[in-house]
This record gives sequence, C-alpha cells and structure tokens, in this order.
Amino acid sequence: MEHVIAEYFNPQDLVPAVGQGALGIEIKSGSPYIKYIENLDDKHTRICVEAERSFMRALKGDCHSTIGAYAQISGSDMNIVGIFEVNGEVVKKDITGNVEDYINLGNKLAEKIME
Repeated sequence: MEHVIAEYFNPQDLVPAVGQGALGIEIKSGSPYIKYIENLDDKHTRICVEAERSFMRALKGDCHSTIGAYAQISGSDMNIVGIFEVNGEVVKKDITGNVEDYINLGNKLAEKIME
C-alpha cells in the first residue's frame, strides 16, 4: 500500500485523541492468565497513554471532549503535545520533562493550556 499513501501525518501537527492506537486488555484480578497478558505490556506505550490520560483528567475531559494528546519518550525525556477547546478557541501547547514524572507532566500541560 506504500504506493497509494499520499502523506504521513505528523502527530505533533495533527494531534490524535488520547490513547489513540493503544490496545487495552482487561483481565480479572487473580486470573492464572495474568502472567501471559503481562508479556504483552509495552512499558513505554503504557506510560505515554497514562500521561495523556492524566492531561485529559486534569481538564475534566472524557472520550466525548474536544481534546487530543500525544506523548513521546526520548531517552529520559517525555514530550506531550495537547489540544483543548477553551472558550471556543482550540489551544495547542506542549511540555517536556523527565519521563519519571509522566503523570505530573500531563497535569502541568493541562494547567499550561488553561493559562
């Protein structure tokens, strides 16, 4: 299909929905199959989605909100770009910080957007 692709979108420019493209798997606590499912976990993806979700929660958003976020990890840094509609205007901002502080980065980005 490479020959029919006209353009690749940069997620920094066209910010996707929170958690877009991530696969979520639910399993009952105590299940003997947990050890198999844990092998499917991609730590970087999970951390990125959790950072994006912290941004959404801080803005009191949900899956029906006009909100987008995209987190990326590069070494020990995480960059999150977010968009949110504030008083009829779409505001786009980003933040970079230590990946260890991923939940707080999402919260700080929400504060930055609301300034």
